[in-house]
Amino acid sequence: MKQNLTETGEWKALEKHFLEAGNFRIKDLFAEDPERARRFTVEDIDIYFDYSKHRIKEKTMRFALTGHLLFTTIHTISAPSTIERLFEMGVPPFLIASSMLGAMSQRLVRRLCPYCSKPASALTEPAVNEFTKNMDLEEAKIVKQLILSPGANFKIPNLAGCPNCRNGYRGRIGLFELMVMNESIRKHVLANAPTDVIRRTAINTAGMRTLLMDGILKARLGETSLAEVIRVTATMV
Repeated sequence: MKQNLTETGEWKALEKHFLEAGNFRIKDLFAEDPERARRFTVEDIDIYFDYSKHRIKEKTMRFALTGHLLFTTIHTISAPSTIERLFEMGVPPFLIASSMLGAMSQRLVRRLCPYCSKPASALTEPAVNEFTKNMDLEEAKIVKQLILSPGANFKIPNLAGCPNCRNGYRGRIGLFELMVMNESIRKHVLANAPTDVIRRTAINTAGMRTLLMDGILKARLGETSLAEVIRVTATMV
């Protein structure tokens, strides 16, 4: 992917912008130069890599509290579990509650081939009930509604493939889970609440769409298969 991107005029223009604004090279994003990729600044926007480093952790909190918009990567299984990860790293709850705006988790799923994918069989309510039986009640209700509500265009891959694809899939699309902080979530953070409580609160009060929910919505549009969504999000259900 990198080789294709670096050959484009858009890539060179973007690199020129960052060089002028923040003395930053695009290839730093690919960790070819980890020390320079540690942090770069464009106006009041800061981006940090390798957040687990103690020195970086202290600086990021200081920048966030002084009005800088800060982005960083952190290894977690979901957006709500970012809070617990920060706890484990020694970040005080009051700092998280006062400086954190939100967290996003993402996964890639294979995109169905638009040329040979086939309509899927209708899903039955008992099968969906079995799938959601271990979920939180409110989350299960939303998932059931997404799967069973009319107007869906669920499809399955043609495993034999066609000249335009391989095994019925062609390319990938992203699934995204965005948790935006609100007062209810902040109260749970200050109380050191576990991830499942924060997750439930984010769904019920902040309208968070989980990776599974986002995947089901994309499967309803025929962009990917429901089986592919479940395969990728199975460890998060």
